[in-house]
Amino acid sequence: MVLQPVIENALHHGLGGVEWEKHIWFLVKQEGEEAVIRIRDNGAGIGEETLKGLREEIPLPSGEKKDTGNGVGLANVRERLRLYFERTDVMTIESGGEGKGAQVTIRVPVLRRSGNVQDPDSR
Repeated sequence: MVLQPVIENALHHGLGGVEWEKHIWFLVKQEGEEAVIRIRDNGAGIGEETLKGLREEIPLPSGEKKDTGNGVGLANVRERLRLYFERTDVMTIESGGEGKGAQVTIRVPVLRRSGNVQDPDSR
């Protein structure tokens, strides 16, 4: 349930209105003791003001609809990851600007117990 809103955001908002060939890249790798999950698209990109709002976590105006592309899905994912992993640096959102695609990177600790990856349900 964590990745679905991020990928849905790339499909709907990033690639929804573009006229060129659409791509989404999905990367999962381990860097040191962190799992890195990167979702990138070649879509519409994110304007500077919108990107600033996403990074600064500007709250929604009261009564605003949640399906209008205002970052609620990304904010929800970020907050769930922060609460679960008890750290704030779990997600970055980047874009080269409008028309240049966007990238969301999630970094979380690799959970280990006795040399084996920990089952997240056992936490």
